[in-house]
Amino acid sequence: MKIYAPGKLVIAGEWAMLQGNKGIIAAVNKGTAATIEISKDNRFHILVPEFEIESSAFFANSKLVLGYSKHAKYLRFVSKAIETTLNSIDSPNPFTIELVGQKTNIINEGGSKKIGFGSSASSVVATVAAILAFHGCDIEKSKDIIYKISAISHYFTQKKLGSAFDIAASTYGGVFSYKMFDSQWLVSQLENNSIKDVVNSEWRGFYLEQLDISDLNILTAWTNKSSSTAEMIKQMNDWESQNIDSYNNIIKEIADLVEELSDSIKSVDKLKTIELIRKNGILLGNLTAQSGVPIETPELKMMSELANKHGAAGKVSGAGGGDCGIAVSYGNMDEVKSQWNTHGFKIVDVAIDSKGVRQL
Repeated sequence: MKIYAPGKLVIAGEWAMLQGNKGIIAAVNKGTAATIEISKDNRFHILVPEFEIESSAFFANSKLVLGYSKHAKYLRFVSKAIETTLNSIDSPNPFTIELVGQKTNIINEGGSKKIGFGSSASSVVATVAAILAFHGCDIEKSKDIIYKISAISHYFTQKKLGSAFDIAASTYGGVFSYKMFDSQWLVSQLENNSIKDVVNSEWRGFYLEQLDISDLNILTAWTNKSSSTAEMIKQMNDWESQNIDSYNNIIKEIADLVEELSDSIKSVDKLKTIELIRKNGILLGNLTAQSGVPIETPELKMMSELANKHGAAGKVSGAGGGDCGIAVSYGNMDEVKSQWNTHGFKIVDVAIDSKGVRQL
């Protein structure tokens, strides 16, 4: 069987989500497909054709042990997802799983650049869902279980960083308001309970509400520069430790804005929605100026200004520092697209994925 999990795009709430506040997230049609079948022997086999990986593993004493250590670094998210899922199943059966990512290729300076949209998260969700489906689970009725297993494996592989919003996008699909689980609570639960018990419990702090944005158009473009989210989080943590009041004030402004934005989307107040998304972009620019962390780069600032000038709302999407920016509008964005192209920004062909993880 083949399972597909979409990627993610952040509409609002960047950086504030890391402090347990809400964000507004979209699932997009750039994800990962996992094909799973019965193993021909008693081992587990992991195939990733894109990286020419063919690795085998065995599962014993609640641990998945890879047969080829040289693959451990590249398979750390997937192998942890497999291990966590197997620990939630009473009698797991060996399988072969193949992962194929659906990424966007951008031609840049004579070469091809791959732009990911939460590829590690979508690969984890596709893997978890495939294993559960392989063992007889109905994916459509088990998305909460898929989210929880995926969040546990992804969160700990990232050394307890992030808010797992990308896991939520790959699992549930659509556009939604999201608040991460209480991470300290989760850590304590896992120290005292089995993974299966934790997965079957109600998670403290977790919140997700689907939003209807059927009339809202989203345009995405690449800035021609990549960034490191982990490095930016480190820089922000360093600044926060010395400027706690300034940090808390701007994070609260972003958090309050997201609450207001969620209400405006639900009430279909189109003017207010565009105004608030623009304001979110301004606040991220303010956070950049105050902290010195390059969230809104000159390229992202230009993208936002061009979008705002032509009737849309432009802003950073995600951690910033490069990568992609977005423009959001209830109307036509041909002029924004034209202006972005004129200034050398690469339009990325993405669309909202309303279904989330599913069997193909």
